[in-house]
Amino acid sequence: MSAHSTPTSTPTPTQLLALNIGSSSLKFAVFDELPAGPVRRASGQVDAIGVKPRLTVRDADGRVSTDLQWPQGQALPARDQAIDQAFDWMMSRFP
Repeated sequence: MSAHSTPTSTPTPTQLLALNIGSSSLKFAVFDELPAGPVRRASGQVDAIGVKPRLTVRDADGRVSTDLQWPQGQALPARDQAIDQAFDWMMSRFP
């Protein structure tokens, strides 16, 4: 009689999104929910909404991975657009 092993797969962790939305900024963090607790994958912010917005994202080690500033005159006029931009970035990195 031979023993058969059944391959096991590691489940994909659930990803959590935390948002803090203010009048002129949006802060966010993406976490993996692991059995031992959440682990931060990335965090970032969009500052100066309505003036001259800038999207800055840091990886899990705190290094800047994205730094995008909109040109003068192409400012995001509303928080909704900042949320869309941040969400698009997150979906491109964490599908």
